[in-house]
Amino acid sequence: MNENDRNRRALGSRYEDITVEWLKRQGFHILARNYRCRSGEIDIIAREDTTLAFIEVKYRGNFSFGYSEEAVNRYKQQKIRRVAEYYLTSHPWEAETNCRFDVAAFENGHLHYYRDAFGGM
Repeated sequence: MNENDRNRRALGSRYEDITVEWLKRQGFHILARNYRCRSGEIDIIAREDTTLAFIEVKYRGNFSFGYSEEAVNRYKQQKIRRVAEYYLTSHPWEAETNCRFDVAAFENGHLHYYRDAFGGM
């Protein structure tokens, strides 16, 4: 891993930390961070009341490549869905829970939180 990759990873972790703290203040219970399986990774899995939220964290320092939330395209959404399906399979007690996909997007350091950002499974 080169220096640029390490810096990006550290920056990503920082924004995930900020998101987790914000979620806790909103009443979310954090179940997992950086949940991985063969299909990919979900940044944060949390429960809000009776709903399970699979949360993708994105950030942009500038708008050269578009807005952060635009990075969660159809391909990324499908990947997140597959990981969520695996999570539910490996946690059968969660299988009947309402689920949604949220995006925490940072623009110039400001958090924009999108509940139910894209369709379910």
